[in-house]
Amino acid sequence: MKNIQRILIIAKTLVRDRFRYPEAYVGGLFYYSIVLFVAYLYSHLGGGFLGSKVIPYYLAGLFMISLVAHETPTYKRFSIWREEILSKPISPDIFLLGFFVGDLVAFSLPAIVVLSLLLLPFLYHFGIYSEIFLAVSLISALLASVSVAYFFASLGLRFRYDPNIETATNLFIAFFAGIFLPVQSLPEKVHLVSYAIPYTWVIDIFRYSLLGTPTILSVKTELECLIASIVLTYTLGYLYLRHTIASIKRKKVIIR
Repeated sequence: MKNIQRILIIAKTLVRDRFRYPEAYVGGLFYYSIVLFVAYLYSHLGGGFLGSKVIPYYLAGLFMISLVAHETPTYKRFSIWREEILSKPISPDIFLLGFFVGDLVAFSLPAIVVLSLLLLPFLYHFGIYSEIFLAVSLISALLASVSVAYFFASLGLRFRYDPNIETATNLFIAFFAGIFLPVQSLPEKVHLVSYAIPYTWVIDIFRYSLLGTPTILSVKTELECLIASIVLTYTLGYLYLRHTIASIKRKKVIIR
């Protein structure tokens, strides 16, 4: 119970800070505008295998990336709060989950509400393809996001915050996880890069659950890849964060 209270206190601090500075949403709106512009161009090129579902396909991708993309905020928070995290007798998991919940409410929730409203007319027209896979994708999205965040928490403790790393990470995920372009449209030589990102499977299954669009691999295979990637990412990320903290305390070097 005490740990839950600590998580909520950290989350409340971030939410209050975010709503105090609404200009922080400008970057997100600009990002969404770029992706939707790509969707508009793609629709005029015929949409390929997406047909008339191009626009909702991209909206679904934006919806999911708004839900899961907490890795760079975690990197930034762990870098800024480095001394508190390393000096306080509180598990780093408490900080990580507090940051995660805070960003989920302050950033993801407003974006999800807006994107849901934009998706509604399309869902009314096409219907929801699979409620079961919809639930699976949403739950998996949160698990995948927390798993990836562990790696970026370690980066935040090791290095000073650099906006270039944040920008590069966002662009990397946008291209290889299928936000800007469907993974099927990417050269086959880079498909393995996409397959290594847990978000790729989360986004693809979510789109399939809403619109019934073709998946990268078979649905069964994608679910297996999704589960395996979440377990592997969480395990490695968790161990890496512990190793990072132990290494910093042993060497007594905080900032690199």
